[in-house]
Amino acid sequence: PIAHVRIVTTDNLSGMHDLPIGLNNVFAITASEIEVELTAMSDTVVIDPTKVGINEAELSHVLVYPNPTNGQVMISGIESGRLTVLGALGQIVHSTTISQAITSLDLSGLSDGIYMLRLESEQNVTVRQLRVLE
Repeated sequence: PIAHVRIVTTDNLSGMHDLPIGLNNVFAITASEIEVELTAMSDTVVIDPTKVGINEAELSHVLVYPNPTNGQVMISGIESGRLTVLGALGQIVHSTTISQAITSLDLSGLSDGIYMLRLESEQNVTVRQLRVLE
C-alpha cells in the first residue's frame, strides 16, 4: 500500500473529529528506470462541526410519507423553505417552494428508483431518501 487513512470520531460532546492521512513506500522511476524513494509527509485534518457542515438536528422531525410511493408524497414538519428532489446522479429532477405545514408533492412523472429530497428552511437543511415505484 502507498497510503493509509485512520478515522477517529468522538462523542457528540467534544464535537472534534480527527482524520490523519499518511503516505508511505512512494517511489518514482527516473528516465533511466532507476527507482527513487520519495519523501512523503503525514498530515492531519481536524473537522470542527461548529465551523463546517449543516445542522440537520433541527429538521429531524420532518416526515416524508408514504415511502415507498407511487408518486404522491406528503411532507410535514416544515412550514416554509425550499424542496429539491435529486436523482441518483445528483441531478435536480424537481424543485419547489414549501409554504404550508403539510405539503403535497406529485412525483408520478418520475421513473422507478431512489431519490433524495433536500429540504431547506431558513436556518437548516435535511435530506431524506425516497423510493418511487410506478
